[in-house]
Amino acid sequence: MRAAASVRFQDPAVPRIALSAMRALYVGPPLGIGVHRGAVSCFALALDSTLQVSPDAPSAKTSPVKSALIGAGLPHEIKVEGKAAAFLYLDPADALAGSLRARMRPIHRQLHVGHPRAAALARALAAGGNLEVFPTPAVAPLDPRIERVLARLQRGEWLQADVAEVARDIGVSDSRFMHLFRASVGVPFRRYRLWARLHHAVGRFGRGTNWTTAAVESSFASSSHLSDVFRSMFGVPPSALRGMRLSFSNHERPNCPGRHAEPS
Repeated sequence: MRAAASVRFQDPAVPRIALSAMRALYVGPPLGIGVHRGAVSCFALALDSTLQVSPDAPSAKTSPVKSALIGAGLPHEIKVEGKAAAFLYLDPADALAGSLRARMRPIHRQLHVGHPRAAALARALAAGGNLEVFPTPAVAPLDPRIERVLARLQRGEWLQADVAEVARDIGVSDSRFMHLFRASVGVPFRRYRLWARLHHAVGRFGRGTNWTTAAVESSFASSSHLSDVFRSMFGVPPSALRGMRLSFSNHERPNCPGRHAEPS
């Protein structure tokens, strides 16, 4: 831990967010989030110290660790001992979640700790690194019909489309589409569409659109609906975005989970 603690941080007091097609990265002071459950997997990394994860209840603490991967839907609390941390939120179709998990130790359902490259990742992020710090695993190709659906969602299209519309477009029945999508991506279409909407809204906000307009353009019923989803996803209100530096990556879109060739 000594080497990581000696890192010189690049503006540690100024939080920043980096977005790509399938990832959202926060780097900065600990967010002080209480017990919550995220809608997507989160890779948590202490940059200058350690962190503790309490699954299900604050009394069920882990021992101090450098890194943890928390699965979607797991109620938990994260306490960071130092002054800076990173939280990487992973799209359900991103193979990186499986790649990270393969190199970590399971200690609870949907909770893994101790990535072997945690210290190196922390140093890179502390020095100003963003999403390029995390490699894209090699993956097997998806069904081209599902690839087309994902691509359209990630371009901000089909954010309002229902199962019947998408299934008709790719030439299969509703039930066949739902089966194909879940088998390929790992989550139901409607859940994935909600993540795509939120990701699109944060991107629009980061490019200067106000929150209300970002909600409408991302197919949310209202700005309050978007705010509720944001809080449930990240554990903090959207006001947490104010004052953050946002950047956007053109990383090639990763593929579906569990199909990586080599762990990163």
